[in-house]
Amino acid sequence: MLKKSVIVIASATSLLLAACSADQRYKREVNGDDTYLETPALKPLVAADGVQLPANRGDYYVYTATTQGETGRNVDIRPPSQPIAAIDDSVANYRRGVASLDAPAQPALMPKIVSVLQSMNIPFSGDASSQQLNVGPYFVNRADEEIPYEAAYTVRNTSNGMRQYLTVELSSLSKQTVPVESSIDTQRYTVDFFNMLVIEIKKRDSIDYNAGIVVP
Repeated sequence: MLKKSVIVIASATSLLLAACSADQRYKREVNGDDTYLETPALKPLVAADGVQLPANRGDYYVYTATTQGETGRNVDIRPPSQPIAAIDDSVANYRRGVASLDAPAQPALMPKIVSVLQSMNIPFSGDASSQQLNVGPYFVNRADEEIPYEAAYTVRNTSNGMRQYLTVELSSLSKQTVPVESSIDTQRYTVDFFNMLVIEIKKRDSIDYNAGIVVP
């Protein structure tokens, strides 16, 4: 009897884990009381014959609300992604679809980006000397999405001798071949790719620095 109970519990657990691994919506949904969606709509007040209502006052007028976007448990609760200034003495920013980094000039920045892309098997065209790389398209797997998005980026680099300016712009984004035009998704996938690059560049800077230290 004990063995059968253990088998049943293990089977139920396996099914639960399988279901969770297939459906990732719970990671981006509101998990709370959404009974407000059942609130009945307002109705006009109709007075009985012989009853005189007070004059209408604009101060107390209730306007009909219109909803746009998702409601209830379909609301995406994930916060917008923010760019990380991982490199020392740098400033990161996101504006109008472009993530940018203002950092001290370093001549090997583009070769490091090429190295990052190659190490992750991310396709790209261009080389370090061109100061522009066309990345992708390739499938981006996020832990909070069941279906990967396909993204492509343009990476540009300029320098004035003292400062380095790196920009990442999303060239295309699609889900199952359907273009995605949501501003939130554009920011999320642009910034995520940007953060991945600057964090990996920081790692390579640390490796280069540590390799140059001689311990007596």
